[in-house]
Amino acid sequence: MIICAALFSLIIGACIALMLRGWDSWAISSAQAQLSQDLSQSVSRMTNELMQSGSSVMTSVPADNNWYPQITFSIAQVSDGSVAWSPLLNYSLGGADGQQLIRTFNGQPQTIADHITLLQFSRQAATPNIVNVQLTASVPTNRGNQKLTSTLNFKVFLRNP
Repeated sequence: MIICAALFSLIIGACIALMLRGWDSWAISSAQAQLSQDLSQSVSRMTNELMQSGSSVMTSVPADNNWYPQITFSIAQVSDGSVAWSPLLNYSLGGADGQQLIRTFNGQPQTIADHITLLQFSRQAATPNIVNVQLTASVPTNRGNQKLTSTLNFKVFLRNP
């Protein structure tokens, strides 16, 4: 009887350990999916709009090799063969916890992504038509105090002068 109880306890303990490991794996996979989605939305939106800008309408990131926490620029709009510049567009961190990527256009803020913990922009003096962007996202897992963090560094070529 004691041997049966010991074997039963061993089997139950192994099953519980497997269930906990599976739950941890699910929590990490879920957080990784959220992290990828937040970064993908951020990169896609900013890249598309920055490419339509130009170095002459970049107001908050001078070409001085320094990093800045926000960027303000205009987008070229072509109508009837002539180019006009849009009102100013701004990307920065904000929200209640300061970890949302906020796009502000015409005074209207819009949340692009959550869980963004770092946003920086820079331009080099030698290449003022290229904007360097550093973007970090950090997502908590559903288990414990673990966080997954990922940083992307990318460059955007400004098409317009």
